[in-house]
Parts: sequence; structure tokens; C-alpha cells
Amino acid sequence: MSTPPNVSGGYTNALAKQVTYSPGLTDDRRPAFSPRWQASALLRYEWDLTGSLRAGLQSDGSYRSTYFTQLSNRAVLKQSGYPLINLRASLAQQEWGWELEAAVKNLSNERYATSQFDTAVEFGNATGSYSEGRMFEIAVA
Repeated sequence: MSTPPNVSGGYTNALAKQVTYSPGLTDDRRPAFSPRWQASALLRYEWDLTGSLRAGLQSDGSYRSTYFTQLSNRAVLKQSGYPLINLRASLAQQEWGWELEAAVKNLSNERYATSQFDTAVEFGNATGSYSEGRMFEIAVA
């Protein structure tokens, strides 16, 4: 039994108006962490192996287009767009109530900024925190 695909998408053209970024200089800026395009999808298929043993496969993914990590919109604080793909397989024994899951998160090992600080004046770059890379997970419940 498969569940219907879940697909969503969004577009935003958000602007912060008249931001002062230097004494006497103002301009419109894109808000931090505000990509123009976002999309996500989830597919799941489950089936019975035996009377009480059930298997499942799931894939979900998302995409975010380019965004800035701070309101200053400096090039050093620009995060390129990226996709994220996750895979999950499960095996559940309904009579005894246990489930075994194995998953791969961030399959393509994407690295993206989760926060950044503008140190361009001092050091010529930005510092910050970045996403975790590819992760493998096994769970028993």
C-alpha cells in the first residue's frame, strides 16, 4: 500500500526596505535565510511481507535556492542553492510491536550554512556553522 506523494513548493520575493548598511547609505535587502524558491517531496511505499510483518521504503527531498545568511547581503554571506535527499527503510512486526529502521540523511553530503558571521572587514571572509554531512541511522523501537 503506497501513500499518495506529498509535494510542495514556494516562491517568495521578500525585501527589507531601506536598510541602512553604511552611514548615509540605504538600500533594499533580501531577508536572511529567505530563498526565492523552495520545494519538497515525500514518497512512501509499504507492503505486507507476512501476516504480521510489514516493510516500508521512503524517500524525501527538498531544495532551497540561493539565499543570504545575513541582512547585509554581502557576497561572502551568500549560500548557493542545494538539494537534500533522505532515504529510509523499515521493517515492523505488528504482533509484537517492534520496528527496525535504517536511514541515510543528506544522501549527497551537501554542506550549507546554518549561521554565519560577517568577518570580511577583519579577515576577508565569513565564519559560522554548517550542516552535518551525510549521516547513517539505525533505530529499533
